[in-house]
This record gives sequence, structure tokens and C-alpha cells, in this order.
Amino acid sequence: MVGLTIAGALGALGGNPMAGLEVLDGISPDIVELAQTFVNQGKVQVDVKYGVAKLYIECICFKGENSGRVIIQDRHTNILLAERNGLGIDQNTSK
Repeated sequence: MVGLTIAGALGALGGNPMAGLEVLDGISPDIVELAQTFVNQGKVQVDVKYGVAKLYIECICFKGENSGRVIIQDRHTNILLAERNGLGIDQNTSK
């Protein structure tokens, strides 16, 4: 289990956002199994986006009618934008 797809599932299901680059440290076997199920069911998708910064991560999650979107850019810990249902809840304008 390596790669962006399983990492995204693990982070969404059980990551520790306060752990910086160690966000996946200490994830339980139950969460690993659930993440693998999500991946196998096609609930996690990774795409390439062209014309953006060298390090650019955009994560969009859905649950029922609700959605969340986060953009990370330039550094793995630099959250540029966070939205809930299309409304900004946090925006970092500094680089």
C-alpha cells in the first residue's frame, strides 16, 4: 500500500492534522483496512492538475450533500484555502 491514493484515504479517515508531516503516524490497523476498502471501492481519486505550482494538492471530499475542499501549495504544511460547501472557512494569503 503505497501512493497518493491510499495516503489520501488514510489522511481523510484517521490522520492527525496537528502532526505536520507525520500526519499518518499512529494510524490504527482498523483505519488502514477502512482506507483500503475506500480505495478498492473507487471512493478515492487522484488526478494530475497542470499549470499550477510544483507542489499543489487540492482535496475535495463529499458526504451526502456536504462538501469540503482544501488547497495546499508550495509546502506540505501550507494550507492556502479551506472551504465547506463552497464557502471559505480559512484562507492563507501569505506565501
